[in-house]
Amino acid sequence: GHFALEEDGATIAALIQDADTLAGFVESLVEGEVTGELQPASWAPVVEGQILGSFGAKDVDGGELKGLEFQTFPGALVTSPADATVRFAGSAPEFETVIILEPTAGALVILTGLATSFVEIGQIVAKAEPIGLMPGAVAEMQEKLNGSERESGHFAEETLYMEVRQGRQPIDPAAILRLGNE
Repeated sequence: GHFALEEDGATIAALIQDADTLAGFVESLVEGEVTGELQPASWAPVVEGQILGSFGAKDVDGGELKGLEFQTFPGALVTSPADATVRFAGSAPEFETVIILEPTAGALVILTGLATSFVEIGQIVAKAEPIGLMPGAVAEMQEKLNGSERESGHFAEETLYMEVRQGRQPIDPAAILRLGNE
């Protein structure tokens, strides 16, 4: 069956209170079967940056990454990978700002690490539409460029995490994203 997208803010807030972790919260959003197919290489990139951690790689805690980690510049623009409905936008357990998109029924894209979200629950976003910003201001970036960062030749330091789920199963976002290596 299809579920209503018009969950009110209170329901979502309650779900977040109940969920100890983001994973728990995401599970609570997944209902019904996955009816849509995710097409390989059909999505636009979500942010300009380098991949820090790939799907299945070991994370800092020794677990496996269930998504992709992108290293971005401070203040980088985050865009929607596909036409999607915003299932959630706001703060969630353990995270400052989280955006959860539903590009097709039963599939979710979870983005964390953002500083600001431009979207709200229930909104329909288009592929490549700006949905948020990474932390870090232009002024800060300028200082960094002038300062010690120059020696290391390494300016990018914000991390955007992207997870894609079909039903409850995390899948490799790299398979669906165009990562500029076509």
